Amino acid sequence: MTKIEQKRIEMNIKKLNKCGGDCKNCKHAEMKTASEDRNIYYCFYCNIDKNIQPYSNTLKNLHSETLEALQFEIS
Repeated sequence: MTKIEQKRIEMNIKKLNKCGGDCKNCKHAEMKTASEDRNIYYCFYCNIDKNIQPYSNTLKNLHSETLEALQFEIS
């Protein structure tokens, strides 16, 4: 990992810590969908970091899962 990537991730961790986890009203919360026959699948992700965007089943867990993924990458 380069120093630029590390600084980007650290900056995004600070942003996530400031936001407080209100993903329902956040501009960074996104949803992806897929369908097969009559089934529709969806997942949520946070686009606060352009390279690290883990998927979550619920908006409730999105903040913690994104923060965990960013911290994992930095360690």
